[in-house]
Amino acid sequence: MTKNARFSVIVIILLLSIGFAAVTTNLIINSVAQVGVNQEDFDVYFLTATPEPGGSASISENRKVITYSTKVLSMVGDEAVLDYTVINNSSMYDARVNVSVNVDNQYNDYFSISTTTFNDSSNTLIEAKKTKDGKVTIRLLKPILETQEINFTITLDVDAEERSTIAEAVVTNSRKSIYSWSEIPFLSNNITDTVDTLGEYGIKDVYQTIQESDFADYKGLYENMISTLNNSGIDTYFLVGVPSAYNDLNRNKNYIDMASSYNASVSTNKQVKGVVFDIEPYLNDTYQADPIQGFKEYADTFEQVYAYAKSKNLRVILVIPYWYDISYQDSKYTEEQRTLASQTFDRLFTYCDRISVMNYYKTNMVNAISNELTNARTNGIEIESIVNMIRPDEGDKTTVWVDENSLDVVDNYWQGVMDEYDYDRLFYSYHDLISLLELENKYVKYTFKYVDSTGTELSGSGDKTITFSSGDTYFSTAKKSITIPKDLTFTMTLSNYLFNSMTINDIGDNTKEVVVTVSEFSKNTLEVYAKLYTPDKSSYSSITGGTITLRNTITNDTSSKDIRSGGYYIFSNISSTIPYEVTIVIDGKTYYLENATATNDSNEVLSIIDSNKNLVIPEGIKANKYVAPTMYFIER
Repeated sequence: MTKNARFSVIVIILLLSIGFAAVTTNLIINSVAQVGVNQEDFDVYFLTATPEPGGSASISENRKVITYSTKVLSMVGDEAVLDYTVINNSSMYDARVNVSVNVDNQYNDYFSISTTTFNDSSNTLIEAKKTKDGKVTIRLLKPILETQEINFTITLDVDAEERSTIAEAVVTNSRKSIYSWSEIPFLSNNITDTVDTLGEYGIKDVYQTIQESDFADYKGLYENMISTLNNSGIDTYFLVGVPSAYNDLNRNKNYIDMASSYNASVSTNKQVKGVVFDIEPYLNDTYQADPIQGFKEYADTFEQVYAYAKSKNLRVILVIPYWYDISYQDSKYTEEQRTLASQTFDRLFTYCDRISVMNYYKTNMVNAISNELTNARTNGIEIESIVNMIRPDEGDKTTVWVDENSLDVVDNYWQGVMDEYDYDRLFYSYHDLISLLELENKYVKYTFKYVDSTGTELSGSGDKTITFSSGDTYFSTAKKSITIPKDLTFTMTLSNYLFNSMTINDIGDNTKEVVVTVSEFSKNTLEVYAKLYTPDKSSYSSITGGTITLRNTITNDTSSKDIRSGGYYIFSNISSTIPYEVTIVIDGKTYYLENATATNDSNEVLSIIDSNKNLVIPEGIKANKYVAPTMYFIER
């Protein structure tokens, strides 16, 4: 007999109650020299409402009410979280906020509802022209006996408080995001500085690139990163996409599946809000052969991707350039093509929750985003203007970038965009995180040089791709792991070389040069003879069957062979000085290497096992030729 699952969905109404109880006097003199309270100036409202994946939230037309439905809560300990932002758009009044929760007593034993008011319960004042963030967390304490929808009300009582000066107008939307193309800022040694910097810049969304092929190895890093960001009121999105994926439905659905599966495996505070698709299809040769058709295929693909993401309770952000609406209206296209391109451009805004515009055109940033803004407003979606902090290609004279134009100058461009368009879902984005950390002198750049024992630089030196490896403070070479300093992690990729030592030199301009000294090793072909010891090792016999396996203890690569009559077999490409674990399986029973000997170039018989009973071929034993050791195995 099975019982039907019971679950609940909580619907919470957040109300802003506006009052002037705290105003005693206010010396505002109007045009007829009367002193009074200017109630029309007191303008406090909800700016944003962001539910957890699986939940939904909407803001009323007057922006005074949020209606929030949680995801389904069915297991004890399940949590749902709503993040929201309140703006005090007044000029003459600060706003004091008090939160009250109206919960039906019959549900007190089933749910806990906690409210975090602006991350600091002791400071509930929103100064004029400022914003603050709040959070509502609902936790299931014990299961409901019947499936049902439960309604609660949370009221934010807002009272005006007098101020002695009129607040200057500022950018009326504090929602900012940032693109992150590296895991290094979020390694354990770096994450505190990174999160502090994000807070200083008011960044609320991080778009983090993910390692597709090694996702499982990085999962622990993502969990720690996302929970740390979440505790600071910052949401995380997975950042994905390659140009060839513009019409590849399955690949883009796989991105959604990756995020959905990840969310299903972690607690709420470690979940991502959605996926950012930075496809840039125009960089693909097939697309370029027929841009208008390719543009249509791009939209057709994301019509299905967006529907699929919604079924997985994930938000979608599409990244586009500022020129889609301009370039595809060029006279080189037919009227039919231009019409199709215009329709396709409009469609993109119906297949995402936020459009992120690479608005880099330095002389016309305000007008360049005009059509995008109109479409975003028409569809009621969010839109953000990205500022570029990375040097463009040589000869590019149109792109705004921060090294050429100070961040203040670039922010002024953004202020111009905000001044031009009155849209409360217009956001601001930085590209990218490492550039911002470099600007704040919180990120050190490293270059790499590989040298042999004489100090001669090897080919393949120069800038190397920095890659994360487990433990944050270790990296693996072909031979060993060593402790490395803060900010630095890389994988040595030169073939046939082993790590010997490393030095780090400060070469100025916030850059350090890593000099890695290596030595060459050989590849060998083993012509091996296997013998089987008696338990007391007093005698041995040849092996006539079974399977032998060699495992590289550094890379974990394995190679297996069936044993020929007499125990003779060959392995190729066996590295000198690398320990190999060697085992034999005969009739389901495993035997382990106990001893191994081989003859060197001087015809001396040498033992070639280490203290862990692993096979190690030293340099000098017929390097790059056949090595013919005899191996003795025993059942342990």
